[in-house]
Amino acid sequence: MEEVNTTLIELKTLAQFTVTVTEAQNEDGQAFDRLAIWAKDPNYPHRLEAEQAWAAIVDEHTEVRSISVTWPPTWASERDPSKDNLTTLKKIFSTAAVPNRIKILDYIWGRKDFTKYERMAFVYDVLTTDNDLRVRYKAGNIFKQGPNLKAHPIDKEPFVEWWEKNKEKIRSEEEP
Repeated sequence: MEEVNTTLIELKTLAQFTVTVTEAQNEDGQAFDRLAIWAKDPNYPHRLEAEQAWAAIVDEHTEVRSISVTWPPTWASERDPSKDNLTTLKKIFSTAAVPNRIKILDYIWGRKDFTKYERMAFVYDVLTTDNDLRVRYKAGNIFKQGPNLKAHPIDKEPFVEWWEKNKEKIRSEEEP
């Protein structure tokens, strides 16, 4: 009976791993992050496979795949987005489809009426919370321009470390 229970646990773990890999391959950021955790866990039974899957997904994201984008998006024809504050643009971003979220990232990053800190904080939030790897890739590429980080755009750990060490310095550089 114990052998049957052990086999069931192993099968459940393998099924969970397989589903996670499939989800990560389909742009699921949480699944991708789970693979990263498993790849670093010496006790995880599929650690090497998790490391290989994580690396393969990173390799797939050497550039944003071609996405059909309507720009300006429909909301921009109904309003002048240059008059929107960052809070409003964040709300629009949160409900936009993936292609438009990518374009809105570019738009907000290019708005010089927002401080560097505000723009970096927004892009950092997207990088660390958006669940789509295409959006995370775009955010990572934008974010790393400022500090000239060499990290891969979808690997958020180096960005988290850098931001935690430097965000107050960025904020204080802009104070009068």
